[in-house]
Amino acid sequence: MFYETFNQNDPNLLDQIIAEDWVHIPAGQGEEPGREGFKKMIPGFAATFADGNLVIEDIVQEGNKVAVRSTYTAKQIGPFAGFPAKGREFTIMTIDIHEFNEEGMVQTTWHLEDWLGGLFQMGAFEQ
Repeated sequence: MFYETFNQNDPNLLDQIIAEDWVHIPAGQGEEPGREGFKKMIPGFAATFADGNLVIEDIVQEGNKVAVRSTYTAKQIGPFAGFPAKGREFTIMTIDIHEFNEEGMVQTTWHLEDWLGGLFQMGAFEQ
């Protein structure tokens, strides 16, 4: 459900998988705490990136933690990180480690995303 949130642009799917007091490390710029804070970020993400497709490539589990390697492909249609949109498609890799609580909900997520590689693909540094 976590990853389908982005493919379907439906923040309410997060209610099924992440805890209300979820901790997101690192939080996005301007992101408010908890599940509701993250849900507010989804519409802005969809307004910046069109035709987004997040694909899970690998899942590794140990104890109450699950690591997920995924790829995200989209087209930049709005400004991102201070760079105007050039309408280019990009693909980035993401790594998430999700820690589940006793109720089976994601309590904490640590993540890394290759936004530098994405910015190069979007043409952000071209003169």
